[in-house]
Amino acid sequence: TSVATAAHRDFIGDFVKAARTAGMRVGLYYSPLDWRFPGYFFPDLYRTSAEEMRAQYHRQLHELASHYGPLDILWFDGGGNEWLGFGGVHFANGQWSARPKNEPYKGTFLWNDDQAVGDLRRLQPSIVINDRTDAPADFRDREGDAALGGFENRYPWELCTMLAPPWMYVNGAKPKTPDEVIRLLISVVGRDGNLLLNVGPKPDGEIPDDQVAVLKAVGRWLKHYGQSIYATRGGPYLPGPYGVSTYRGNTVYLHILDRTHSSWMLPPLPVKVEGCSAFAGRKPLCEQTADGLHIALPGTAHPVDRVVILQIDGTAADIQPIVVNDTRS
Repeated sequence: TSVATAAHRDFIGDFVKAARTAGMRVGLYYSPLDWRFPGYFFPDLYRTSAEEMRAQYHRQLHELASHYGPLDILWFDGGGNEWLGFGGVHFANGQWSARPKNEPYKGTFLWNDDQAVGDLRRLQPSIVINDRTDAPADFRDREGDAALGGFENRYPWELCTMLAPPWMYVNGAKPKTPDEVIRLLISVVGRDGNLLLNVGPKPDGEIPDDQVAVLKAVGRWLKHYGQSIYATRGGPYLPGPYGVSTYRGNTVYLHILDRTHSSWMLPPLPVKVEGCSAFAGRKPLCEQTADGLHIALPGTAHPVDRVVILQIDGTAADIQPIVVNDTRS
């Protein structure tokens, strides 16, 4: 579509090329719903319009899957029958009536997601998709900071939220601070999730300077502490008053987010702790007893997160999640 505009450029092609040049994975966003079609709002009243919208969805998804080389992620939004007729009307008991926005669509029109997504997976066998269609998904998503929720390692999930609300560019919108983003990232990964952070570019495609500054600050933190985040899983200690934990192999990272205390008594680990260290600052004091793991933090390394690194005699993945109550010592 963008090729037919004044720009005469394929913006998706430009984006995909830039991502690959930077060595990044390629993910595309796609929304089947289209407010230009009355059939979205009233699929049973305007059936022809709804069918044209569905045909556009299948056609465009096929185009994305076949024109841009291997894709890693297709992130759906506004799909599935739950969204059909959002804010519209439905026919029941012989009459038309307004349908509450929190009530799913119950008409006879279908997106036929199984066909569209089946074609997508045939063309892109390694792609992963989220759960905003009626086809089987590879991961689930939670939307907004308030949806952070609890620990979940039974299936893959991510939190999608905004650096600066709302989801699109708004002049003067105030972004989260670097510390707020870092704390959110740690909190998500410690719950065994992934963080998808939305950035709203200006109409000319430029990312606002204040948002760039936040992202660079978070990048600096990750350059130093990233090994406690990248390629880790949440646990074995569950989120609690102390903060969260992550692990990789036989290394456990305790992310102490509470700044009000300097020592903690965590529940005992079923394996021996062979080493205790930190990324920066004074070395933490760790003592393993039958009652638990006592940790004292004499120094401060970062205003948000104090990371204690534990080397254990065993694989952390073999440890069942451990509940942590308010056990400050």
